[in-house]
Amino acid sequence: MTPTRARLSLDPFDVTQEANASKLAAATGNRDARLPQIARDNNARLVGALDDMGGARPMDGYGYGSTVANTIRAQDDALQRNVGALYGQARDTQGRSASLNGQAFTARANQALDEALLGGALPPSVAQHMNRIAKGEVPFTVDYAEQLKTAIGNLQRGASDGQTRMALGVVRRALDDAPLVSAPQVNPGALPAVPGTVPPSPAAIGQQSINAFNQARQAARDRFAWQESSPVIARALEGANADTFIQQNILSKAAGYDGVARVADTINQNPAARDAVRVSIVHRLKDAAIGKGGTSQTGNFSGKGMEAALKDIGDRKLGLFFEPAEIETLKAMARTGSFETFQPRGSAVNNSNSAAGVAALVSGVADRVRPLANKLPFGQLAISNPMDSTAVWLAQRPAQNITGGLLGPRPQPPLGAGLLLPGIAIGGNAAGLLAGP
Repeated sequence: MTPTRARLSLDPFDVTQEANASKLAAATGNRDARLPQIARDNNARLVGALDDMGGARPMDGYGYGSTVANTIRAQDDALQRNVGALYGQARDTQGRSASLNGQAFTARANQALDEALLGGALPPSVAQHMNRIAKGEVPFTVDYAEQLKTAIGNLQRGASDGQTRMALGVVRRALDDAPLVSAPQVNPGALPAVPGTVPPSPAAIGQQSINAFNQARQAARDRFAWQESSPVIARALEGANADTFIQQNILSKAAGYDGVARVADTINQNPAARDAVRVSIVHRLKDAAIGKGGTSQTGNFSGKGMEAALKDIGDRKLGLFFEPAEIETLKAMARTGSFETFQPRGSAVNNSNSAAGVAALVSGVADRVRPLANKLPFGQLAISNPMDSTAVWLAQRPAQNITGGLLGPRPQPPLGAGLLLPGIAIGGNAAGLLAGP
């Protein structure tokens, strides 16, 4: 950015002088004046910085939203395939036909239900299964128990009554703790064993099968927990509208930080999805800065608008998709844009003093002389144009004195100090009025 004194000092006098000088230069068509072009170039630099970060790319809401939503669905598909593979391995184990102790299971389950006063809350279908197991009417094997656990899990997720869910949980834990039936004694006479002829223990292979099913079930629980961890994930799996997916589920205030944070890792693992979110954020900031539908060539940058958009999204959410240095750059752009258009209380465009006032005087004289001078041969070239240039030069000279803007404002002598005669000021108590600042 090219600085000017007023944009560094933010002093109302400097702002007034600079605004008047720029208007005067533009009004007189003085191409040698720098202020209008400096303002134009600075505005273009701010807009261009946003374009460099993705603002120049076309905004494809449907394409970007589809990319992010499909990335989330792909992660869920991968988790589902893993669960299916683990269940397949568990079903292939030899121990899935190992017998469990049905009487011990039902006794423990009924005791736990009675102690928690939940016996009446158990769904009838589960109670019937327990009765059949206790009577030995079904082969209570590892495989049967796993199927019953799956059914209980489905009932728990679909139950709206808290006591029913608790009762089902009690039975589920009892199934997990159901003991295997003790294996019959092998080689009771302790005869020398022939290598390769002793079968593996039914209890051992049964436990291996149980462990395999537990691993598969844990993977399924992890998948369901991931699905329910964030509204963003749930909306993607439900098939939310791709056109507004990023705006509504990531950038809006309704999309809380925690929900977005839980899915950010999944999005950032896919470069295309991460890029889609970043470009969408930059476009939102650009719309706030130059107006929705504005173009880079004609838009006037509003630092205030961009600052509001940055606060609306929030530093934490920005930090999920941008590096700290990038966030600081965005904030610096917004601050600089605010300085560029700042007009403080106390400034009065077209009502200035000092050099700008002299410029206005020269300009006023030029307005009176110009009609007569232009009638003379070479009058415009020799008289009118030089007077306009002088007015512009007098006006913009202080604005380009940026050293003064970097320093603090100097204290001014009290009004009237310059009107005192030296002898009077020295002879009285007014020596301080003439003291150097």
